[in-house]
Amino acid sequence: MMTSNDHDRNPPEIQTLHDFLNKHPMYQHQLAQLLGVTTSSVEKWSSGSRSLTPRTKLQLNTLHERLNQNPEIREKYVKTSLSGFGSSQSTQSAKTPTASQCAVC
Repeated sequence: MMTSNDHDRNPPEIQTLHDFLNKHPMYQHQLAQLLGVTTSSVEKWSSGSRSLTPRTKLQLNTLHERLNQNPEIREKYVKTSLSGFGSSQSTQSAKTPTASQCAVC
């Protein structure tokens, strides 16, 4: 069982939205769906107008672990290559923050 002291010695891997999206690039609406929040919330985290709460950081770390442990889920949500996307999704790609665009970092 992990205690709060263990948590302090081993900080979570994901501290920012940038950390998460670097490891699991995906569209904002997909991340919102997975976290059970609105796309607007993800947009605000991305733009820096809203900070990640400790609860959200915990959710991102849990999702990070689940995506790493479940290749089927990871394959469904995580972008592996921008060239692999069809034109029907290209309009949504502008909403996805990249490492250099993420204002939360």
